[in-house]
Amino acid sequence: MRTKLLLLFLGIATAVSAQRSVYGRVNDGSNPLENVRVVNVNSQAEVETDTKGYYKLVVATGDVLRYELYGFRKVEVVVEDVTRVLNTVLVPEVNTLDEVVVKGEVKSKRSQAGLQERYSEDSSIFLTATGFRDMEAVAGNVDILAEDGINFSYTCILDLMRRFNRVRVFGSCLDPGQNGQVFLNRAIGNSILYPQPVLYDIDGQIFTDTPLWLDPQNIKRLAILNSLNLANTYGTLANGGVILINTKLAALPYAGKDITQEATGSDAVAASYLDKDRPQYLLDVEAASNTNAALGVYEKYKGMYSSSPYFYLDVAKHLWKDRGDRKAVEQVLSEGDALWANNPVLLKGKAFLLDAMGESEAALATYQKIFELRPNYAQSFRDLAQAYTMNKEPKKAAAHYSRYSYVKSEKMMTHKSSDFDTLVMREQKQLLREYGDEIIPDYNKFLNLDEEDFAGTRLVLEWNDGEAEFDLEFVNPQNQTYTWRHSLLDSPEQIEKEKKQGYSSKEFLLDGSLPGVWKMNVKYLGNKSLTPTYFKLTQYSNFGKPNQSEKVSVFKVMTKNVNFELASVVDSGVGTGR
Repeated sequence: MRTKLLLLFLGIATAVSAQRSVYGRVNDGSNPLENVRVVNVNSQAEVETDTKGYYKLVVATGDVLRYELYGFRKVEVVVEDVTRVLNTVLVPEVNTLDEVVVKGEVKSKRSQAGLQERYSEDSSIFLTATGFRDMEAVAGNVDILAEDGINFSYTCILDLMRRFNRVRVFGSCLDPGQNGQVFLNRAIGNSILYPQPVLYDIDGQIFTDTPLWLDPQNIKRLAILNSLNLANTYGTLANGGVILINTKLAALPYAGKDITQEATGSDAVAASYLDKDRPQYLLDVEAASNTNAALGVYEKYKGMYSSSPYFYLDVAKHLWKDRGDRKAVEQVLSEGDALWANNPVLLKGKAFLLDAMGESEAALATYQKIFELRPNYAQSFRDLAQAYTMNKEPKKAAAHYSRYSYVKSEKMMTHKSSDFDTLVMREQKQLLREYGDEIIPDYNKFLNLDEEDFAGTRLVLEWNDGEAEFDLEFVNPQNQTYTWRHSLLDSPEQIEKEKKQGYSSKEFLLDGSLPGVWKMNVKYLGNKSLTPTYFKLTQYSNFGKPNQSEKVSVFKVMTKNVNFELASVVDSGVGTGR
């Protein structure tokens, strides 16, 4: 067994990730930062941001990028296997008083505030990588399309762009494997011999690849920048022109009374508030009179959304949660399998759904695939062990916990202690208490297993995307709040631990000292892309006791900066005082 493990993990240790380029833009929250030193700590390669804050650097999975500029706090980001774009914000080392500003800065801030205030009603105002801009107030040729001009005939961005006379579109929405591209007929700074496709600025984030994943029905407004003076703020990346897109889920501050009036607990809104952001296809599927009708609606939309993994996951969740048809769920998930087959982030979203459904065998197969893709992630070991436990295979579960301990002891992954290790140790001990004799006959003769010193309500929160940033707020029965901040700005050490060790989960213990109803709220801050993040919450009641019970809930979140209620948890007060 030891030899097999050694061979397995020697293979892991010697595997070399393919190098690739990561690019992005560095700013101070509103303005680009020039001459920021971006260092690949592992390879010692480095570059400096240009006058517009842009940089590009060769990296490999696991590398650490450090951002340095005098007068600003250093930031370090660990590159993951799915990392392609890193737009980074630096904050001043010493904060200055807001009142100590020059008049020009005050005017600029007021101007941005005014544009933001008019954004919802004025289709000419766009949220861009350089802030809010009024396209009607700039010199140059701009084509603008508002959301009322976008109908359901557009399958993807390529179909939508074909309606403009000034562009050339290559590729097809019906073939997800084909890399479609868009070119302006009169390129701004393009070479005639070597034309460059357009650059995309989507809700202030820069994309050089065509966003085939973007649902045209989620576009609020679109603009094509055809003049040099409009596009030059993006540097040479924009030689082929720029397409500005604002989605209906753009990360704008929510401050209206419509939210605070619905507040429960602290300032959190009910989870139903997020229903307004459901795509049209899901609304139509939900409105169907029965399961067969729902599948008919699904088939109608399938051609349009065949390249969107979230389409299949959305429909599958509805068919399970609202219609209880597991056979239909299996059909829909199998038809979407090709889209997430080699993407561990999407596979984790699927696994969460299967966990919530109680489909333990299918979940196990999914976690096995994730382990193959991420064998050096601590989370992969724990998830697979948990999946074997749920399938009543305690020996295999124990083997994966042991493998994790072995890998750490051999320093094949970071061996620093973390809260994740505490979580794993608690679950490993619980496994031995429940199945000890089956795993190791007469295990009590060989192991001195302490009694679990916690018996109460245990909460485990997991998220599928390691780039996800959020604030997790607890409101106790006396209406007092505690917030666990999970963002690069507020908790860089925590994020670094997670990235280096490879985990994305956190446990919280309610020890019974304050019984009653607890509220658990989440404010989602984004994941450096326009894709949603899936959260899985497992509630263990009477943890460690013979009458322990579990409840799994899954949430898909994309709306940013809204504090919404994730769950209500009843702590019965039977804990041991921990």
